[in-house]
Amino acid sequence: MHGTKRFFPENWRRFADYIPSAERGDLLAAYHRRLMDPSPAVHMPAAVMWKSYETACTTLRSTGTEVLAASPHTLAMSRIMAHYLMHCAFLEEGALLEGAERLHQVPGYIVQGRYDMICPPRYADQLARAWPGARLEIVPDAGHSAFERGTVARLLAATEACKGLT
Repeated sequence: MHGTKRFFPENWRRFADYIPSAERGDLLAAYHRRLMDPSPAVHMPAAVMWKSYETACTTLRSTGTEVLAASPHTLAMSRIMAHYLMHCAFLEEGALLEGAERLHQVPGYIVQGRYDMICPPRYADQLARAWPGARLEIVPDAGHSAFERGTVARLLAATEACKGLT
């Protein structure tokens, strides 16, 4: 969450400034409280800010000014992401790489955007090296979003390739 501020400082500033300065020591907790608040007057503006920041940082050709509409989808996606981040994705540090060897007979594809600022490609490379059955596909013109043209094409190709696996 904090790593993106190196590449998207203006978006980070807008995201951080939404939270009162007294609570900025733990932005994740401050957003989580707001997102889980039962009042739409509290959770919807926080959800729009969260999802707008995330959207602005996930695509290669972001304008940086994306502002999303308040909607049940925006709220749900923001709550899910905050919940997972609050719980470190329910994984111990290094657990995914440590457990990857157990997948040695399981084929799979890792599709990764070259310019992903959320999950840099080095992590996909580490996973591919730890998972003997994995094939790493780096999409040269994509960021983090699964909805960028090149990523969609690679994901569809990987899905087609997996159809014959049983």
